[in-house]
Formats: sequence, C-alpha cells, structure tokens
Amino acid sequence: EGFFDNEIEQIKKYIDEGGHELFGIDPDFNGDGPVKLKGLLEYYGLEVHNDLVIDRIKNANGSQGTVPVIHQFDPNHPITKDFKGTVFLPLTSSMEDIASSKGLPPQWHLLGQSNQFPASWGEVDRTELASLQVTFTKGEDYQGPLGYFAAYERNLDEKGLKEVRMVA
Repeated sequence: EGFFDNEIEQIKKYIDEGGHELFGIDPDFNGDGPVKLKGLLEYYGLEVHNDLVIDRIKNANGSQGTVPVIHQFDPNHPITKDFKGTVFLPLTSSMEDIASSKGLPPQWHLLGQSNQFPASWGEVDRTELASLQVTFTKGEDYQGPLGYFAAYERNLDEKGLKEVRMVA
C-alpha cells in the first residue's frame, strides 16, 4: 500500500490548496504498487498502469526493449520544449490521461511517449517479464504510444495567482 488514508488526504488537501507535487511510481512485479497513491492520481485524471514499457525500437543496447529511450517530447510544454537530451528509463510504467473517460477535458499533458504499437507496448504478464520472453497480448497489454511522464496544471482563481502543479 505505501500510504495511510490520512496521508493521502493530507496530500490531496495540499494539492487542492495550490500545492505542487512530483510523483514517481515504479512498476511493482510482486503486487499492485502504491494503490492509494495511484487512486489519488486517478482522482485527478491520471491512471498509472502496473506494466513494464517495452520499446523494441528506441531502447538501451542489450535491454531487449525493457530500458526505453525517450525520443518524443512535447515540444510545446515549458518543461520539455527546448529539451534535447537523451533520457533512459529503466523498468518504467506507463500512464494515461483518463479525464475524458470521466466526461472531462484532458487535464494532463503527456510530455514523453514511446513509439507506436507494434513497436512498443505495456507488458503486464509477470511470467513473461520474468523469462524476458515478452510478446504483446491483446486485451491485456497496453498498446503504444504510451506516456512516460505527464504534467498537470490548474488555476484555482480567476486571476491565475494560485494554481496547482503536478508532475508524475
């Protein structure tokens, strides 16, 4: 679990009052990871999958796709607009903005993404991961492109003086 209910409520209160947060969640091959923290992010419209991103095209040599190299950055967002470096993400999960499934406009900006399917996917089968014999399974795994990290911004007043900012 990782967090107690009162800790999640304190984080939510801090965010809702204009706080800024940075979240980093690794895949959990022995369980579902920090479920309550993931639930908090879902409340704000971001779903963090318990998968391992496999990218067969852009990855560290010898990693068999399990260490993706980010090559697609959002060129319009202040965090990534002038970024020209190479970023390796060993053993990373994927995420997606689920606000639209709740009838809301998109709220998260995906700042880095994997290649298109079939070159990349989010592998969820722990047996395949343990054997490093990974293959895409329709209906179980997530199809690329997959989000690696995302930013959220929301103004809390009309003047834009108080705003919430999060990166996951």
